Amino acid sequence: MLHCLRINFTFLATCALLHLLFFLISFPGILSAQPGQYSLEADSLAAILPSAPEKEKPELILKIGERYRKINDRKKALHYFRYGLSVSQNIKDKNWQTLFYRELGRMHRAASLYDSALHCFERSLTLAAEMKHQVHLSLSNNEIGLVYQQRGDLTKALTFYLDALKAAE
Repeated sequence: MLHCLRINFTFLATCALLHLLFFLISFPGILSAQPGQYSLEADSLAAILPSAPEKEKPELILKIGERYRKINDRKKALHYFRYGLSVSQNIKDKNWQTLFYRELGRMHRAASLYDSALHCFERSLTLAAEMKHQVHLSLSNNEIGLVYQQRGDLTKALTFYLDALKAAE
């Protein structure tokens, strides 16, 4: 009798999980944030930004820019990434500068503004080299490789991809 109850419970639990899985597959957006939610999050973060300590502002600004990028508001995302770069330069934080240059480069690359993207990624790479920050070196080299790949210059792309791998070792 106890064995039958275990089997029935296992069977019912499996059925419940399958129904949940079917529901989630049928409505894929149910667990992901909706554009309106990203906009509300960005607005909420922007509201607390003026009162945030100067050292904490870059992180808030990055989150705001990311939210606007997720809803394809290029103009606002660029504004916040540029603002974040300015703040990080004012507080002389090269780590944040590197991140904001890379975010700006990604925005430009997504808009096929390859020269602007390269400029930003090269600035990011220079700062990463000054800091001897292997993760930033690897990510910046990879981003430059992507630009050259999208331009069709696979030889240059490969050079930067290999540099990215070396930095990641």
